[in-house]
Amino acid sequence: MIKNKITISLLLLAMLVGMALTPAVSAQEEKNYSVTAKEAFKHANANMISFIAADAPGFENWTGASVDPKPLELYDINGQKLFYQFSVYKEKN
Repeated sequence: MIKNKITISLLLLAMLVGMALTPAVSAQEEKNYSVTAKEAFKHANANMISFIAADAPGFENWTGASVDPKPLELYDINGQKLFYQFSVYKEKN
């Protein structure tokens, strides 16, 4: 009977240790998910064209507009690039 209790206790202990180590073992290394300004420009341009083509509210008068390929780069407090802000011009406005 004592032998069974010890066996069950050891089994439960092994399960608890296994559950505690599983997140550490399966944690993956963080990858670099940065996007270049050129790639971001392609997405910004495609989205603007999509909004104009779909007659999205607020984009009715934007036919003929263009996205400036030189974005403003915005950073977080740690100095990591956070996102790009593109300007859209129509007739130099």
